[in-house]
Amino acid sequence: MNPNEEQVPKEEAPAGSSSSAPHDSAPQDSDSVPGETGPAQGEVSARIAGLHAQHAQLRGMFEGTGKRRGKPLGGPAEYDRVYVTQLLKYGVTEGDEIADAVMARPDGHALRRGHSYAINLVEEALGVARAATAEQQAGEQERFAEARTHADFMVDEVRVIESDATRYELRIKGKWLVLNAKQLTTQMEFRQAYLNTFHRVPGLPPAKGKKSRLWNDLVNSWLAAAQKEVLVGNATEEEVQRRAVEKAKNAIATKVDPAGLHDDMAYETSGRRYFTADAVYDRVKQLDRNFKHRDVARILAGLGCEYDANYPAGERSIPVWSEPLASAPGAPGGATGVGAQPPSGSSSGSDQSGGAAGEAVTP
Repeated sequence: MNPNEEQVPKEEAPAGSSSSAPHDSAPQDSDSVPGETGPAQGEVSARIAGLHAQHAQLRGMFEGTGKRRGKPLGGPAEYDRVYVTQLLKYGVTEGDEIADAVMARPDGHALRRGHSYAINLVEEALGVARAATAEQQAGEQERFAEARTHADFMVDEVRVIESDATRYELRIKGKWLVLNAKQLTTQMEFRQAYLNTFHRVPGLPPAKGKKSRLWNDLVNSWLAAAQKEVLVGNATEEEVQRRAVEKAKNAIATKVDPAGLHDDMAYETSGRRYFTADAVYDRVKQLDRNFKHRDVARILAGLGCEYDANYPAGERSIPVWSEPLASAPGAPGGATGVGAQPPSGSSSGSDQSGGAAGEAVTP
């Protein structure tokens, strides 16, 4: 085997003896692309390989066969540059990942130039992209500012509650305006929802003409500053309302005197906590303008609360709901459905069953 290895260079040497350096270097470059250090297409990251499969134009730029306006690009260097730009367009921003992909291009141009060449291409493209983004954001802020001048109210806070029925909540002068997607994007629907909440017609950007785009800019300015809350699972509107009711009842302030129930306060005694449906409703209504009073009883019953139509509270009785205190989960309930021992005159037993079913309580 050794004699054969010695014989090969002796036979090839005369053929290229007149210009050995140029003839030797060119084959080395071309041979290195598929084998020695040049990665094949499959060696790009899994994410970029997926993009190649999805986007024929990007794949064409990688392979050096893509066209612009029906014509091939000017050469390998331009394919390198355009390929980097398109990767950024598709959301790939990691410099090393892009550089490795450029050096994996089959024509081997970037591979021969070296890793620093690929990195410089990426940094140059990132710089251009950042400048374009900054310019776009500046223009967007100018449009947002102009759009706000056409609204005669200020939005202090925005929340997007994502579920199967996503809702948009705008806090204006301490009150929440709750909207669905149609109410948010349609001026007429928005005006009506605003009127129902604040009892006045709002001033808004023109609905027609050249400046009609300002309505979209105004809405986008609100959404740009929105806080997002994603409800776990595929929450229905019923689940959204249930959570709102639960949060509202827990937020009711407690008073030591049962007469406070008449003032939408809660009252705690003998291991139970008492509150009125009105106290819950008023709090939920601030968050959801579409919430109905008749839904309070149904949801409270579903949460395990118990109803008493005539609970003694000071000088006169009042309809109340109650639940065990968290600190006393085993508080006695009794047949009446009211765990506390109210003053004589309470008629909880006769009305509790209907209230728990959500039928004895009416708005």
